[in-house]
Amino acid sequence: MVSEKRKEDRLKKIAYVSFYRFLSTISDTKIPLDSGDFCVMTKNVKDKMLTLNEQNPYLRGIRAWVGFKQIGLEYERSGRIEGESGYSLKKLIKIAKDGIFSFSSLPLQIISLLEILVF
Repeated sequence: MVSEKRKEDRLKKIAYVSFYRFLSTISDTKIPLDSGDFCVMTKNVKDKMLTLNEQNPYLRGIRAWVGFKQIGLEYERSGRIEGESGYSLKKLIKIAKDGIFSFSSLPLQIISLLEILVF
């Protein structure tokens, strides 16, 4: 599912949009923009994803990386009716970190550059 409009506060919207664009820029895997974890997939796709045995899976990236065709369905996301999101800022940062470290060589390039500068 691809969220067309988010019913969240302005800062959160900016953070999500910025992160997805940043990850898209640094990743070698084409991860669909503004996609969520909720999706419908065949057993074949699920089985392929499970063979990866990831410790910290970034589902949006794994789904793209296994290489099957994806079709996004746009929808207008309603505001939360009850309760609060289970995603705290700490959890969101962890998910972002998992996505960046799993689907980009940029962190390794930065570390290598820092090693060269230090030595």
